[in-house]
Amino acid sequence: MLVIAKDLNIMTCKLLTIVLFAVLPSFTPQQLAEWPMGESVYICTGPEAYAYHPKKTCSRIADCWDERHVKVSTRKEAIEKYHRQPCGTCSKKEHAIWKENGWLKH
Repeated sequence: MLVIAKDLNIMTCKLLTIVLFAVLPSFTPQQLAEWPMGESVYICTGPEAYAYHPKKTCSRIADCWDERHVKVSTRKEAIEKYHRQPCGTCSKKEHAIWKENGWLKH
């Protein structure tokens, strides 16, 4: 019984890995490790904002029309809830990958 359960867990892990890379085919495991989805980022909640910023000192976050509208978020929440993309100034590598894959909206 234990052998069957172990085999099922291995199969489940393999299936999840295949699904993950089917959804994000251009990311390598190294790139996923470089940009963990739980990492804190900064976003402006203003009406024209579209990027998230890994660096609080980014000159682009200073463009936020009111300092009270700068929010700390996780990268995952910034992408999924706030529909933000990586900043081209303080997140150049990630921005380049998004551009290469046609994921940028601005």
